[in-house]
Amino acid sequence: GIVDFAKGVLGKIKNVLGI
Repeated sequence: GIVDFAKGVLGKIKNVLGI
């Protein structure tokens, strides 16, 4: 769903930023 998609995007961003 939309929520799962948003969580996936946030996870990718966090990985890129090293958080």
